[in-house]
Amino acid sequence: VFAFLVKIREFYSLANNIFSLENKPQKISITERFFDLVSSNYMNQRSLTFYAGKMCLSPKHLSTTIKKTTGRPALIWINEYVILKAKYLIKTTDMSFSEVSDYLNIPNQSFFSRLFKKYTGLTPKEYSKS
Repeated sequence: VFAFLVKIREFYSLANNIFSLENKPQKISITERFFDLVSSNYMNQRSLTFYAGKMCLSPKHLSTTIKKTTGRPALIWINEYVILKAKYLIKTTDMSFSEVSDYLNIPNQSFFSRLFKKYTGLTPKEYSKS
């Protein structure tokens, strides 16, 4: 739970840092809208094309803007959001790793484990014991 709250704080800190950018209104608006869409759709939609389409932007423009404003690519943010939810579920529920994978609409447990390890450095099992 603490890790979840720390990550949420990170997102809010990021939003505050965006205000120091030049061309503020457009970059801030795109970034805020992107994070709003991710928070609403991350369980079912993980493609940059989906988010760009919802915002009437090209995927390249969205990706470039998000990277410029946050220092990280949009796809990384989408996956981070999924992993954040997975960490929360692993620590606060009695769901199996397979159930967590299904809940997050990840194709299979093997892919879930690889994705989880890529972003956390731990397997879901190792994380649950930490």
